[in-house]
Amino acid sequence: MLKLKELYDYCQTLSVPPRIKRNLVAEKITQLTGLEARVFIVDLDTEVCRGLFLSACNEDVPLVRMAGGKAVIAIARGMNRCWDRFVQVKELMHLFDSEDEMTGTPEAFKHLLTEFSVRLPDFDTSKQMNSEVRALVMALACLCPETQRLQFVEARKRGEIDNYQVAVQLRIPEFYVQTLLVPRFAEIVASFWAPPVQVAVD
Repeated sequence: MLKLKELYDYCQTLSVPPRIKRNLVAEKITQLTGLEARVFIVDLDTEVCRGLFLSACNEDVPLVRMAGGKAVIAIARGMNRCWDRFVQVKELMHLFDSEDEMTGTPEAFKHLLTEFSVRLPDFDTSKQMNSEVRALVMALACLCPETQRLQFVEARKRGEIDNYQVAVQLRIPEFYVQTLLVPRFAEIVASFWAPPVQVAVD
């Protein structure tokens, strides 16, 4: 996951304002992974799914064939620009996924949707679900450099800005601002490439 760190470090060199352009993030991901994804606007029920990623391996899917063998990002038609660009950046993060993290079949996709809706104490979190969480957090981290994020945190504490105003500046959905501004956000991001902690056994 060191390539994720390279992406994160690159995005820290960008500034807000103006907003961070999704194409800059896409170009850096392609440079790091050697992979590309074509974007298609499709009819999706946004109450269920606002976007999805299809790897180039899904050759039986018409959209992948139309993409000339490249990965596909399908984005729901009719969303506002904030949702549209956030979903695209979030789905681009799946270009970093290993094969066992990808949601490659209709059955796996249905299981993933179940994980989003079910929150039981002993519910076994799949690698696909972990990938979804990582993609979401990384999208936020790439669209809001840490220096700017900390400024938002302090400004919100002082009552100078609210979540909506943060969302407008970043051009992201207000729904995710609360996640972006949690105290442990930077720690969570760093955990994606930090080596696992070795526990000594006596």
